[in-house]
Amino acid sequence: MNQVLDEIFLTHTSPFHLSGKAFELLTDVFLFYDFSVTGLIQSIKYCMMDHYYGDNMKSLCCQPDMLEETILNLSKEDLESIRQLMSFRPFLEQQDCRAKISLFEDDNYFRDVLYKQMNRLYDYLYSFYLCVRLLHAFVQDIPKNLLGKTVREIYTKCAVQDIVETTAFKECMQLLNFQSQMKLVETIKNGLKVVNTSLQNVSPVKPLQVTPKKNNMEDVIVNNHLGEGFVKNVRVHLLMFLRQIEKANTEATIITNSMETDDDVENVPGNRYKLKEKLLKATRVDRVQSEFEMVRLRFVSYLEEVFAKGLQPPHTQTFYEILFFNDVSNVKKQIVGSPRGALHTALSNPAHYLQCTCCQLASSESVVGSLPDLCLAYKLHRECGKHINLYDWLQAFAAVLRPDDDEDRHQHPVVQSRFTRAVAELQFLGFIKSSKRKTDHVMRLTW
Repeated sequence: MNQVLDEIFLTHTSPFHLSGKAFELLTDVFLFYDFSVTGLIQSIKYCMMDHYYGDNMKSLCCQPDMLEETILNLSKEDLESIRQLMSFRPFLEQQDCRAKISLFEDDNYFRDVLYKQMNRLYDYLYSFYLCVRLLHAFVQDIPKNLLGKTVREIYTKCAVQDIVETTAFKECMQLLNFQSQMKLVETIKNGLKVVNTSLQNVSPVKPLQVTPKKNNMEDVIVNNHLGEGFVKNVRVHLLMFLRQIEKANTEATIITNSMETDDDVENVPGNRYKLKEKLLKATRVDRVQSEFEMVRLRFVSYLEEVFAKGLQPPHTQTFYEILFFNDVSNVKKQIVGSPRGALHTALSNPAHYLQCTCCQLASSESVVGSLPDLCLAYKLHRECGKHINLYDWLQAFAAVLRPDDDEDRHQHPVVQSRFTRAVAELQFLGFIKSSKRKTDHVMRLTW
């Protein structure tokens, strides 16, 4: 599963992405329900189908080289739907009055802004997935596995919240400050492998199209650049820190503060405390950090800056809803089975599944003789307590089936056989069981 997710879905080259909560739901279903890779892929397919069939603006969830043509084909209604996205509001609030008016009234201007922001979103994804793998390279060998052992676990945490502000991340950075020189060199080399692999897959963003001056694109305020330049900058700094750490001296300098004691201090009770202070100062030792420790401290501080910039959660990005699927509640209803709920619905209201007119009920508590025997017995048993008298149950069952017959209706062999079969089916489904104390009673198991 890890290989499928890492190589196919947790990459910037994928046009479709899962939000943190949706990704966590799918992996939890895999780990705790069926442990089926095929089932996981089918669940992701369902998410893709639900995402793409939602509305036409999801057509922007495509390869970057098709982005410009797709934006030009968007209708006025599609552009209005994009303007209604929640992530567009913070971006809009940063603009001046002239840009705000153009964003709402000029569709061509809005298309240019949309194209530029989508390119920046692709740059963000390129940097985000690199930082996720880079963080995994640095923390995978840390004790207690505070952020997880696999890339998917780290991705889930990074996509849900700002990972830099969490206690687990801060503890990991503190533990990095205690790594030995040899171990830290090995860790940085692993990080460089991740960066070099990412640079082989060149950033998917094309150069921005030439925008006409009449659109006043220079008035739009945008976020800091990420993308390929950010990754190359990280690589340069990692190489620099690697050389410094390899050449750094690990010996620390110890300075002892020796103070000359006053020979004239009289050994009297009044001067005893002054003597104690002078003796403590004489034995005080100041330890100066070694060259390696100072370089290591700067390196960890640099990592925190990189991750703070590259691991911002997706929901902080403008128009992230276009590329990220986050309708968790709808997917949960479809892929997470709730057999007891479905069974209760089928037995208490069979028309919900049978789609017939004979089983239509005025209310959820009412019963009619046209209900299937199992449904009728189930609805009657829900009105009883812990122990159910079979004779009384049969009386109620027969009264619903034959309301116009005489008092001996429960003795009719057809009614008795139908009741016996319904009781046996309820026992098979686990709703009741026979009682050892009272042979003419059954015990109710569900409430």
